[in-house]
Order: sequence, then structure tokens, then C-alpha cells
Amino acid sequence: MPLGRTLRRVSSTIDGLLSDINDARDVALASIGEVSDAPALAAIEPTLFGKKAALGQLKRHMGTVAPEDRSTVGQALNEAQVAVRDAHEDARTRFAATARRAQLENERLDLTEASPANERGHLHLVTQTSERLEDVFVAMGFTVSEGPEAETDWYNFGALNLPEAHPARSMWDTIYLDLGARTELGDNRSPHGGERPHRSTRSVPGGSIGEIPPTRATCPCSTRSRVS
Repeated sequence: MPLGRTLRRVSSTIDGLLSDINDARDVALASIGEVSDAPALAAIEPTLFGKKAALGQLKRHMGTVAPEDRSTVGQALNEAQVAVRDAHEDARTRFAATARRAQLENERLDLTEASPANERGHLHLVTQTSERLEDVFVAMGFTVSEGPEAETDWYNFGALNLPEAHPARSMWDTIYLDLGARTELGDNRSPHGGERPHRSTRSVPGGSIGEIPPTRATCPCSTRSRVS
């Protein structure tokens, strides 16, 4: 509805003025319904609430309305303005929610994506070297003989004919374990056990007994020493 037509009806009948108010409200609501995003809604706000808005022009001419009709016209204007503001707020909220959803979609972290596989570790360099040496000896016909970490006096010394004064029996070359009455090592003849720093004697209990000599065996072991 052109603005000039609205102003010409201000001095007309009360019915014509109420019709102008309804027409201005409908035009404003139709303008809000035609926009599709927040920037477009902001662009038409001056025509809805500014000085040139049709409802604003009609409100400024309330002084020309007869006193007995002012309450009716004022109520109609207020209701029209409330309807326009509610429609505007609904559209603004809808556009803000749409923009928020689009932002969240663009920034969404897809937790279902497969993460890169963790790289596996590797054996210690000493372990790798030991295994390579075992492979070398096995290729030459040796067997790999393994035994317990702790062994009895018999398998450490006695079975190998090492006398009591042998240097290997000293406290610097052997770590002794006091087992008391316990026999975890499987030998009731001695309450003492020991860990040899050089575990070559493990071939006696570990795999050489029962084999037809001569035997060739390698005994991988760890090295321990007493440090003062």
C-alpha cells in the first residue's frame, strides 16, 4: 500500500483509518515473510520500525483523530505494531538458529573418523643382538639352552667340579640367596642358592643332561655384578 494513500485517509472516517492500519500491518507481515535470511531481514527493518514505516506515519497523526475514536484507533495501532514486532522476532530467531546449525555443521568434529594407527615399538637393541647371535649359533649346529634365573649350589658349582676355593664362588662373582628351609629351587641338599653373573653353567640342568656327547650349546643369559 503506498504511503500517500495512507496519509490521505487519516482525516477520513474511523473505518477507513482502521482499514489503513490493517493494510499497513499486512504489508509489513508480508515483507517479513518474503525474506530468507538475517541480512535481508535487517535490510527491511527501517520500513518496519523506522520513521518512514507506514504504522509509524499513522501513529503520528493520532492528533487528528476525534477524541472519542482515539482509544479505538490507538488500540488497533498497538495491536498491529505488536504483530509486526512478534513476526520480526520470530523470523530473527529462526534465521539465527539456522545460522547456528550451519556453523556447528561446518565446525563439527567427526569422531567416527579412524585415527592413524599407533606405531608399534621394537625390541631393545640388546635383545635384538642376543637373538641374532642365537640364530648364528643355531645355524652352526648349536642348541639354545636356557635355565632359571637362580640355581642351586650343585648346578652352579658342584656338578661342574668347582672346588670350594674356586674364584667363581667368591661374593664378587656370585650373588647368594639365603632360602633357609625353603626348597623353591628343587634341591634339598643345600639351603643356599645363587645367581651366577655369567650363566654358562645353565647348560647342565637346562638341556645337556641326557644328550649324547659331545654337545654344542649356547646359553644366553644376563650379567649381574656386585657393585660397592
